[in-house]
Amino acid sequence: RMMEKAKELAEQLKLADRLLFVGHSKAVGYWYGKMDVKLLMSRFEGLPNVLIEAQYLGCPVVSTPAGGAAECFVSGETGYILNSAEHPDLELACRYIRELVDGRRANPEALPKAAMKTAKSFSPKNMMKNFRAICYAPVMQGAAET
Repeated sequence: RMMEKAKELAEQLKLADRLLFVGHSKAVGYWYGKMDVKLLMSRFEGLPNVLIEAQYLGCPVVSTPAGGAAECFVSGETGYILNSAEHPDLELACRYIRELVDGRRANPEALPKAAMKTAKSFSPKNMMKNFRAICYAPVMQGAAET
């Protein structure tokens, strides 16, 4: 809903030739393949699936700490968390992006492999395994004591 304003701002900042405003698309994997870094600037989130998806497709992430964002990646390895969801430090975001891009260029295979490994920890199978471990650990521990 703010696409036109974003395009205008990109023009004013002379960044329009470096940005691609895709709009709605069903070719999500294709677009992640074109990204150097996924930047998520949400103020409110649950568990942001877009961060998991990006990593699964080998794309590192930078995000605000909204919701469960910090739980979705390994900070300093597959992405970075910003200081605030309400007032994120944009200079810090740019530094993190630059670091991830430079790291990816220096070792093109390392970051995508680490990001994919992190994303796979959120597979339904692993999520159920972790959920069961959390739910049943006290019961099993109590049963072993009796």
